[in-house]
Amino acid sequence: MTTEAAVRDVLAKVIDPVLGHDIVSYRLVRAIEIAGDDVLVRVDLPTHAYPLAQRRELVVAIEQAVKGLGVKRATVITEVATAFLPAPSDKAAPAASEPCRNERRLKAFIGLPPLAQRRSAATL
Repeated sequence: MTTEAAVRDVLAKVIDPVLGHDIVSYRLVRAIEIAGDDVLVRVDLPTHAYPLAQRRELVVAIEQAVKGLGVKRATVITEVATAFLPAPSDKAAPAASEPCRNERRLKAFIGLPPLAQRRSAATL
């Protein structure tokens, strides 16, 4: 019977072709699921720019390493998981009364006065 610890030990010997280090110490292995003689390994790739050829090479290396334990089927799912998550901002968009910088540039380019001057001229 294959255990998660045995699979993790085997995956510690798989070297990422892009990063040059093993995938366990670099925390690329997200999850290992075992059902009888089938093993599923979920791998987090650090960037969307991970080269496709090296991604395939990594998947094949993981499959071969896990099948070396005597499992019938090894499935590898790669997903991109970046560490950067933008924080929500209170100032996501300018207030309706505050013209944005591009609006000011555009109106200056086409010769219209800024909104504040048009409003003050309308009240006169």
